[in-house]
Amino acid sequence: MCLSMKTKRLMRMSRDCQLLYVLPTLVQITKQRSGKTNMKWALSLCLLLSVGLIFTPNTLHALPEESGKAELWLTKMSTAFSELNFRGLVVYGDGDHWESLEYRQTQHKGTHLSRTQYLSGIPRTQVRSGNELFCIHSGDHIAGLTPDVFKPLNRDLASKLTTILASYEVGVFSNIERIAANDAVFITLTPKSDDRYAYQLWLERTTGLPLKADLLDIKGDVLQRFQFAELELNVTTPISMFSSSESGHALRLKPTPDRVSSSEASWWPAWLPSGFALQGYNKVSGSEGRQGERLTFSDGLSSFTVFVDHVENDLGPDLTRRWHATSATVRHTRSNTGDFRISVVGELPSVTVSKIAESVTLVDQLASR
Repeated sequence: MCLSMKTKRLMRMSRDCQLLYVLPTLVQITKQRSGKTNMKWALSLCLLLSVGLIFTPNTLHALPEESGKAELWLTKMSTAFSELNFRGLVVYGDGDHWESLEYRQTQHKGTHLSRTQYLSGIPRTQVRSGNELFCIHSGDHIAGLTPDVFKPLNRDLASKLTTILASYEVGVFSNIERIAANDAVFITLTPKSDDRYAYQLWLERTTGLPLKADLLDIKGDVLQRFQFAELELNVTTPISMFSSSESGHALRLKPTPDRVSSSEASWWPAWLPSGFALQGYNKVSGSEGRQGERLTFSDGLSSFTVFVDHVENDLGPDLTRRWHATSATVRHTRSNTGDFRISVVGELPSVTVSKIAESVTLVDQLASR
């Protein structure tokens, strides 16, 4: 990899992480180059960065660990959500809007139980028992009212590691920060291409439970964050607290199948970012009996959904918008079967979402492209 690419990758990481990685990187670069000017440049920069290391807190033991441990830590994190009993107070938000919640989790007779009580905004609680989800609040249920703030860093992550490691470079560090009175292992998940976002994770050293997680854009700015303010591990929560007897809204979560067939799809993106695969497909009834389509794709961490709807004589304006981590593009197209609205929504950069939306076409026309 050339110098410019290494520098570009380093600029995406946090300041502490840059300081930790750049010294050995510069040594490798210097060995590959010749000439006194390059050597002097490298030594001067090393000296400046070494001063930064001396005065940067919590870096005494923050040395890169073996790359082979990355998969072990990600597996440990996934296992923590599957097996741990714990309770904690969590703060989450996107920079402009912050909320707090209390989260409890336990395992009971082989069933995963969790209870999320949202402490800000309208009173609401989410109770989960296996694949059963119960949202307790007044009024109608609205999508996004009871968000899963830990997603996609949940118990399903272990089954997606091969896909994730193919699309992201993982860096593992230790003793970077102390969060909620627990020592954390610092992990970076940097995408191998600029068409998706990066993650920074702080995992509890003993259990692997994520104490803090940042979603970063290409500039390294934080788009979303959750962080434990208080954490109690190995606590016993009364099973009665996971009861869904209160009035509310019952939902059922569909487990992600190992393989999803795309044989019924009439529409398909001609371009997909590398590593993304179909995770869900279904047809949805629209107006006048016409059917729409929903296709969901994921690379194990990031995901997006393609919506195709029949909109006869309703060709509205095309647009692209971004709300913090979420981007959406809407465009309209006309085919021999009518007019259609194509919408793509996902936690991806706007440029990526727009490119996907522009490529969506009828399956029988893909061969001619």
